[in-house]
Amino acid sequence: MPHRLPENLPRPGDPARASLGLERWRERARDSANGELAAFAVALAEDRAGRALLESIFGYSPFLTNCLLSDGDVLPAVLAQGPQPVLEELRRFVNASAATEKDTGRLMQVLRQA
Repeated sequence: MPHRLPENLPRPGDPARASLGLERWRERARDSANGELAAFAVALAEDRAGRALLESIFGYSPFLTNCLLSDGDVLPAVLAQGPQPVLEELRRFVNASAATEKDTGRLMQVLRQA
């Protein structure tokens, strides 16, 4: 796997939730119209270290689980580049949106999505 995966991850706090999250991750990959993202998702779930990462996230954090399942593009970027560049890109996006968006409700939506 060409991505940087953390080592020594904790076992899932809730194994049932981790298993369900992994199942949903695989379903999302099967249903994805983005072939590259689907291939990444399948490869990560099949890789021992990748599966451990997913199970740890899914088994501890419903919030992060929902984030990964709704926006799968973030994880490949974080694993390839590290978190700091991804956060910087996100910060630039939020700042650009804040500078141009006049509708407060729409800006709040952008911030929640970010």
